[in-house]
Amino acid sequence: MSDASRRWDYRTVRIKPSLLGTFDTEALDTALQREGRDGWELVNALQTGPLQPILLFFKRPR
Repeated sequence: MSDASRRWDYRTVRIKPSLLGTFDTEALDTALQREGRDGWELVNALQTGPLQPILLFFKRPR
């Protein structure tokens, strides 16, 4: 099946910062490992500003 005709499922995971605006790298690693074990591939990460969560965008074939 070509990538053009493949269907995908998508998931967004939100990682919240601490009150000081920092991120727990262990929590981030845990989220990435958990999603990877379930077949999800990270395709993008976005933080829109200080003290905002990091949004992790995943996809996997249906």
